[in-house]
Amino acid sequence: MRKTPIDRQKSGLAGEFFVAAELLKRNYQVSVTFGNAKAIDLFVHNETIDKTFIVQVKSLKYKNCFPIKIENMRDEHIYIFVVVLHIKLSQKGGFYSN
Repeated sequence: MRKTPIDRQKSGLAGEFFVAAELLKRNYQVSVTFGNAKAIDLFVHNETIDKTFIVQVKSLKYKNCFPIKIENMRDEHIYIFVVVLHIKLSQKGGFYSN
């Protein structure tokens, strides 16, 4: 079955909120951006060093390869890769960072 844009959007938002929650638990300030064609997913501020980071979240609904082109990656961005499992509510997603 082919994923619809709505399915991809929901998985993407779920991943962004998952990462935002994990960062908030670690005492970072987090701002989630909204929109269908946004260039930035999260702004994350570390008060200890007074620096703000741009975070890109790439989410998958099932374990697979993450569709991202190397030429589209930017050195100044932090990339976090999330597997959002929709199989059971009790299952946790996993995330991986660069």
